[in-house]
Amino acid sequence: MVSDYVELLRKKLGVDLKIVFDIPFDEALARGREGRIDLFPCLSKTPERSEFLLFTKPYFSYPLVIVAREDAPLVGGLEDLRGKRFAVVKHLFAYGKLLKDYPDLNLDFVFTNKVEENLEAVSLGRADACVINLAVAGYYIRRKGLTNLSVAAPVHWEESQYCMGVRKDRPILLGMISRILASVSQEQKDEISRRWIRVPQYLGVDARLIRRWALGIGTGVVFLFVVFFVWNRRLTKEVTARKEAETASETRARHQAAVAHLGQVALDETDLSKLMREAVDLTAQTMQVDTVGILKLLPTGKELQLVAGVGWSDDLMGKALVSADRGSQAGYTLIAGKPVIVEDLNSETRFNRPKLLSDRGMVSGVSVAVGERNRPFGVMGAHTAYRRDFSEHDVNFLQSVAHVLAAAIERNRTEKERDNLIEELRTALDEVKTLRGLIPICVHCKSIRDDAGYWNKIEEYLLDHSDAQFTHGICPECARKLYPEFYPHNV
Repeated sequence: MVSDYVELLRKKLGVDLKIVFDIPFDEALARGREGRIDLFPCLSKTPERSEFLLFTKPYFSYPLVIVAREDAPLVGGLEDLRGKRFAVVKHLFAYGKLLKDYPDLNLDFVFTNKVEENLEAVSLGRADACVINLAVAGYYIRRKGLTNLSVAAPVHWEESQYCMGVRKDRPILLGMISRILASVSQEQKDEISRRWIRVPQYLGVDARLIRRWALGIGTGVVFLFVVFFVWNRRLTKEVTARKEAETASETRARHQAAVAHLGQVALDETDLSKLMREAVDLTAQTMQVDTVGILKLLPTGKELQLVAGVGWSDDLMGKALVSADRGSQAGYTLIAGKPVIVEDLNSETRFNRPKLLSDRGMVSGVSVAVGERNRPFGVMGAHTAYRRDFSEHDVNFLQSVAHVLAAAIERNRTEKERDNLIEELRTALDEVKTLRGLIPICVHCKSIRDDAGYWNKIEEYLLDHSDAQFTHGICPECARKLYPEFYPHNV
């Protein structure tokens, strides 16, 4: 816009204006102080600059605004920037203004060389905010694609009006420039503004009236509308974020309660089939899905069998099979060893769409492994007949249910192994204490030969190979033979 005004000066003055390129702004001011630059076509008037420059009346202005990132805390004015990192060009008036009029803000200045670098510093997180002309901000935000920036609040400084500055020893030149600027009609000003600023036009309304309103007195109203829009948008984002946080918190609480309930059931229930039915029912209700299934890995390791589920016909339970290789979602889940989320089974490329799911019109789903990777029990999956984005909370919940099941399955497996071992030990002990098979015994002295080939008295052998205890006595027949005097034959 300034270049258009300079072109007007060149034509009406009839002189060649030599533009000085590629020098920093502070060096340009230094050259102006030394009298080596005659004209500054766009400059804010400050007491320091008035020491060596004469200024025209302001010929255009745009409000100054605070620019921050969209995800930054709410900023209503400069006071909200206390102690923050502030991007600024050291030699522009904003830096001096902040030092002089706002020393109590204790700003942590991040110095840059150009105005657009202020915006880049804020966008990249090196600074929290900067103050910049609204028109300049809009231009560079669009040009550099800094889409994470937004106007946070207005800054009401008089220095936002722009003048032309002339060397102090050129008052005649100042007068000529001032007269040329004063002669610029409103139509010309509108035309210059229209070239650089796009103002929307609406059917049924005079475009010239809109331009005059937007670029004249109505500039302030437009700015207030922008501020209101940005403020409202920020508040809407905060409300939305708060609602999302509340919803996420409620979801987590519901998931935690469901997992806690299932954990209690797992402690009380020893029948795994009943526990699995409870798990799939609870999962379907909590996640609000159409089908839930638990598939058990068969001993062959090549197939998985549907052993419990919701949304499946009864004739499939214990009979439906899917492959345990990468060709199915369940097999892929076992091999991957981590949760698998599917947004659309129709477009899935990692594995084939299982017929078990396609026959029921399932579209989206998530599946997790049940049990340790080196000793898996199987897979648990939840699916919907519509496209759904499963959240991290959904995945964590399903994984928690799988952990509860895995713990119960492992406990059941351990208890069975323990019972089998106890039974084996009991049987072995019984076998040790029971005499079986052929036992060699002497027909005369009744001694018994042991496994080592030694002959032992029968009582010694029985003591070593059984729990029997002995007490000595004599039968009537032997008593009559050994003690006939005491036991006559007729007794």
